[in-house]
Amino acid sequence: MTGEELRIESTDVRGFHGSFSFANAHAYGVTPISGGLFLGENPQELQLQGVKFSADHDQRNEAQFQLSYNHKPSGLYATFSGRYDSGVPMDVEPGTTLAQFVAQGFDPRLYNEIDFQRGRVRPRTILDFSVWRGLAEKRTGVNEPSVRRSESDKPVVSL
Repeated sequence: MTGEELRIESTDVRGFHGSFSFANAHAYGVTPISGGLFLGENPQELQLQGVKFSADHDQRNEAQFQLSYNHKPSGLYATFSGRYDSGVPMDVEPGTTLAQFVAQGFDPRLYNEIDFQRGRVRPRTILDFSVWRGLAEKRTGVNEPSVRRSESDKPVVSL
């Protein structure tokens, strides 16, 4: 595997915190391959010397980000995050029909997720937004214990 990865992360600034990461990589294998389970493949091709091929997890570009906000006095917390994946390789031929795809043992629901010209799963972007509220607890100082009552009315000490 070759490539580079970058990660940037912020500290907490007035309740905001963020991070971003990007990776550009190439995962590959080189023949001969000895060992493994090769269903539906001709293992003789894997005995040739020095043939370089993309590994099944060769996703060239990946990016992730997250921006969060924590309003400590109210216990409100919000996060917006996302990721981009450029797609992993698929062993399919350009021009493959749906019938041929299914005959090779693939789920027909995946047919439109494949870029047959590139021989890869289509790129995808996922975005997520979450908001929630925790229980607010007033503290008098750092590392000072606070006492509150549980549902069973027994005292609970928090540090």
